[in-house]
Amino acid sequence: MFPRLLEIIAHRNFDVIQRSFIFDFLPEGRRHNKLIKYLHSVTESVMKERKAKLQETNEENGEEINEDIGIRKKKAFLDLLLEYNKEGAGMTDAEIRDEVDTFMFEGYDTTSSTLSFCLYCLSQNQDVQDKAIEELNQIYGGSDRESTYQDFQEMKYLEKVIKETLRLYPTVQFIARYTNQDLDLKSGYTVPKNTSVMILIEPMNHDPEFYPNPYKFDPERFDTKSSHPYLFVPFSAGPRNCIGQKYAMLEIKCVVSLVLRKFRLLPSEIPITSWFNIVLKSKTGINVRFEPRTEL
Repeated sequence: MFPRLLEIIAHRNFDVIQRSFIFDFLPEGRRHNKLIKYLHSVTESVMKERKAKLQETNEENGEEINEDIGIRKKKAFLDLLLEYNKEGAGMTDAEIRDEVDTFMFEGYDTTSSTLSFCLYCLSQNQDVQDKAIEELNQIYGGSDRESTYQDFQEMKYLEKVIKETLRLYPTVQFIARYTNQDLDLKSGYTVPKNTSVMILIEPMNHDPEFYPNPYKFDPERFDTKSSHPYLFVPFSAGPRNCIGQKYAMLEIKCVVSLVLRKFRLLPSEIPITSWFNIVLKSKTGINVRFEPRTEL
């Protein structure tokens, strides 16, 4: 259901007719509105359930100490929004619903896409996988203990693997901005004020001027600091960047490290055929073979 909605939205972005008022009268428009209505009902159900739970309990989660991280536990994002609304700050239920929609339906799809492509890249590059395994062996010492927050901070090489995956297969391939003043480019061209600007991440990530041999999977390229702070922006940048980027990196490290500790990833004979549908996907799926690992 959700993938179908994303497909409709993606096609609508590049179709002049569907971007007009006619859209609501088209079969795709009616299907879109039906799916949106259902997704909103799911979000509103979650909000209603959480509101009731907050009223029934008087938990002090914000005062508890997380021994692993060493800081006070923070309240869940939805709890903060509901409390913010309760204090009369002006957020409506619809505004809160929009924020929750972002977390529920955008947070999981982007992360799962990056996870899949990362596992694929590791399976196709055995030397890179060996280096990642070596790092994990140094961190865990061959034990099967659970991971801690500190463990994830020590996964420096795995982080470069994830970044290289995002460079080669950017989850979101373009971002948009709106100019509030004239923007002078180095090329001599001036982007007028009040103009929508589309920034294409995929071509940036494959520019040979900044990334030599751009189609080679090479995590070591991130050993060198980027020549420009906005050259690599997989989570966008500036005040409207992805607010969940740190959590996403932790989540990907957690899953990938766990998989590598359990299995050796082997290449499949079925190649990927990437295509853009709001979030980058593969038409042929992500095919990887798993071989149980006898030792780390």
